[in-house]
Amino acid sequence: MTMMLDDAYPSKWLRAGDLGQKTHRLTISSIDMEVFQDGSKKPAVSFRGRQKGMILNKTNATTIAGSYGEDLMKWIGKDIEIFTMKIQGPSGLVDGIRVRIPDGAAPSADEPAPAQVNAPPADLDDDIPF
Repeated sequence: MTMMLDDAYPSKWLRAGDLGQKTHRLTISSIDMEVFQDGSKKPAVSFRGRQKGMILNKTNATTIAGSYGEDLMKWIGKDIEIFTMKIQGPSGLVDGIRVRIPDGAAPSADEPAPAQVNAPPADLDDDIPF
């Protein structure tokens, strides 16, 4: 018989171990502010058809806001992809959850479309030491 640590300490929030090595495309169904014991607040998103939600750190919230705008309520109904990657924790590298916007996802109506970035001309081959 096996007993997993997550079984001993269940959580209503997603953890990197919940995702495996797969990328998951999810639709945001609601957003609330979660208040922690120290009085701090962070946005918590719930997903359509999923039991566990996710507390957004600043990195993930900023990634979503970059495409869907600063108004968190306008994120409802929008798709994101979540995946795990190694991130720097206080005691070294750990598995963390990161967010990206799926290809082809529509930006928020009040946000301008990203500017078209053109490649620099080919003759800009300066010898700049780094």
